[in-house]
Parts: sequence; C-alpha cells; structure tokens
Amino acid sequence: MKSRFLDVPFLPSSKVTVCAVSQADRGVIAALKALQIKVIEITPNILLPEPVNSHADMLLHHAGKDKIFVSGEFEYVKELRELGFFTEKTDKQFSEKYPDDIQLNIVNLNGMIFCNEKHCVNNVTRYYKKEGYLFKNIAQGYSKCSTCIVNNKAVITSDDSIYNAALNSGIDALKIRCGFIDLPGYDYGFIGGVSGLIDKNLLAFTGNIKLHPDYEKIKLFTDFYEVGIISLTDNNLNDIGGIIPLMESSEEE
Repeated sequence: MKSRFLDVPFLPSSKVTVCAVSQADRGVIAALKALQIKVIEITPNILLPEPVNSHADMLLHHAGKDKIFVSGEFEYVKELRELGFFTEKTDKQFSEKYPDDIQLNIVNLNGMIFCNEKHCVNNVTRYYKKEGYLFKNIAQGYSKCSTCIVNNKAVITSDDSIYNAALNSGIDALKIRCGFIDLPGYDYGFIGGVSGLIDKNLLAFTGNIKLHPDYEKIKLFTDFYEVGIISLTDNNLNDIGGIIPLMESSEEE
C-alpha cells in the first residue's frame, strides 16, 4: 500500500498505514498490525518514570508532513528517518520531574497550539510561533495525554482547562469523568493516552471503551461527528501514551 505523510498532525484523511505506539502493550500492537498498520514501537527513555517512559505522546510530537520532534536518539528515530521523516531533538533535556517531562505534550489543532506555554518553551514552541500558530495556554501540562481528538472540530477530555479552552476556541468538547483508565503507578490515566484515529472517521481505543462509565456519552458524541469507534482489546482501558498516526494510504478508495 502506497503511503504519504499526514498533512495535519493526529488527523488522517485516509486509512492509517504507520503509527507510533508504546512497545509496552503487545495486545494493542498485535491488533494494529492485524489491521495492516505498521507500528513504530516506542522504546523507553530512562529519563522518564518507568510507567510512562515509552509513551508516544510524551516522547515525540508530529508537527505535520515529514517533521517530527523527538526526545532523543533512539532506534525508533532511525526507523522514522528511514520512512523519510525529518527528526529534530528538543533543545532541553528531559527529566522525570514535572515540568521537564512535558516538552512534547502539545495538541496541534486547527492552527492552534494547546499547551502549558510557560513550561513548553523550547525549539518546538518556537517553531510553531515562527509558523504563525495561535497559542492557547492551558493549566494542564499533559495536554496531549488528556485530549482525545475526534476530528478537527471535536475533542474528548476529563480536564477542565482543556475543555474550556477548546470551547472558547470554537472546538466542540465532551467532558467525561476522571478515572476509569488504568496507568500503573498512578491513580488513573488519561483519555488521550488510550486513543487515536486510525482512519479519517475511525477512532481506536487501547481497551474496551464500553467498560468506561461514560461510554454512552462518548458514543453519542462520536456518532454525531460520524466517527466510528473500535476497541483494540477486551481489556480495561490502559493508558499507553496514545496511538499517534504518522502516515496514511495515498491510494484512491
């Protein structure tokens, strides 16, 4: 299958052919491969706490087309280059202490950047400012972790600051309850860490989304935007750092 880079981060316009996912959940990786999606397995960055040190939404940020920011030089970065991506390392070193772990935790949506701007000042944010993006400052440092992108005008989150910032920016938002998402070592995980679009109108979840107490609300919301949902495993929702789509089919349907 011929592939091309996603023009817009997180938002495929056709079937996803390449995505980035933590190496930690073999069931999710197997399910994605069964869907004929090549998986770039994100390996641990030992500078981060063990439960999140292979999370894709922590360790890389796709800025659109062939540009990806990364946290360091790892084997998967070589894989990305082999696919034609231009990779650039953050100019500030990661550490396990907040806020040095959130440098790539950025949502790029509709020409706007949602992040905790005070703590994301680096070559990534400088790049977006140079490109003329509008910054939407939010209190939540883990902005991508906390945001499930449904399409270019709709998101799901349990975080008040993201919810309000989205609505104030003309983006519809569904507010769900905190918790009910597994993340070993932490009280709970986040909805962005269990999800990702794998086609223009298909949203994948790492576990069984029907087990979430707000499933019916989520289903009504995604149905309204004509986006289907798929559970990749029958397990509880497990925050693995999300599913980051990188390339899509360039073949005509």
